Amino acid sequence: MASSSADKKQINLSWNKPTISPKPSKSYFKYRSQTHYYVWQNDSADNIRAIGDSQKWYLRDSTTTLNISLVGNMCGDYGAFRVEARDTVITIKQGYGLNSDKFDTLVFSTFSLLDSVYMRNNIPTINHDPLNSIRSSITSSSYQWYNCNTNTAISGATNRVFIPTAPGNYQVEIGTGSCPSKSTCFAITTLLNDSVTQIDNQTLLGANVNQKFQWIDCRTDTLIPGATNREFIPSDTGYYALVVSAYGYKDTSRCVPMIAIGILENQFEKGLSIFPNPANGVFKLKSDKQRIQSVRVTNIKGQLVQDFESLRAFELEIDLENAKGVFLLEIINENGHRSFQKLIKQ
Repeated sequence: MASSSADKKQINLSWNKPTISPKPSKSYFKYRSQTHYYVWQNDSADNIRAIGDSQKWYLRDSTTTLNISLVGNMCGDYGAFRVEARDTVITIKQGYGLNSDKFDTLVFSTFSLLDSVYMRNNIPTINHDPLNSIRSSITSSSYQWYNCNTNTAISGATNRVFIPTAPGNYQVEIGTGSCPSKSTCFAITTLLNDSVTQIDNQTLLGANVNQKFQWIDCRTDTLIPGATNREFIPSDTGYYALVVSAYGYKDTSRCVPMIAIGILENQFEKGLSIFPNPANGVFKLKSDKQRIQSVRVTNIKGQLVQDFESLRAFELEIDLENAKGVFLLEIINENGHRSFQKLIKQ
């Protein structure tokens, strides 16, 4: 008998058809049935005495074919199997003529050699979707993910797909009922780096690390659509930060000021001066040629600090005595031209 077992759920057995020797005379055989095969199981395959004990064998199923599939009923242990071939033959009773109405019914039974099958669940492996998730390679009725570093079950992690919330080693257990099976541990090693480098007046650059990138506008605290590359070129002056992430964890950089993004110098900007800068409190803004219409002062987070409207003036004093740090000045003249300047309050 040949046998194989993929998992606890299904056992596949196959065997060869027995031959009868010597071949019987057809004249004496009135009827011969189709061979029926009976599959017997013994759950004590590791015990020699139990194998020889007929009371330990029980019938699992029968068929008229040369193979059968059974549902496994053991876990993590060996089961022994034998196949019994039965033929029913009606023959003329010994001592009577060929045309006699006296018959004997004979049942011939042949047992296969002993074979055993180790029954267990399939052992899952872990499939990896880099920076996104990990998942069991096997479909199961139940899942439980474990943290290998602490050897503990992760609360709520009972789906086929798992999103780690920190670097570490993880494994999945399937079939958590009577026959569980665990994968080996899988390492998630991605460490985040949220550093940002300002390359020039136009470009910001995230760290060269295997992680996902998302740039945000600090003034509105919103994600910038499509800004998901390591390099970011803002389209406007402002404050920007980088959110780096992997799987289910993330970090956010500090907000970085970008001054005069994509704005060409014009006559208005050439005629502007701010002094002193840096200063301890009061800054004087002066325009040589064009009147100043409005001025907005924001902090490094993009929050409004002061707002001056309808000035139509050539000079303006800006008092930041109660504040400290770096500030962005947005200056608009009476013709609508803009200029962005940086103030440093000591």
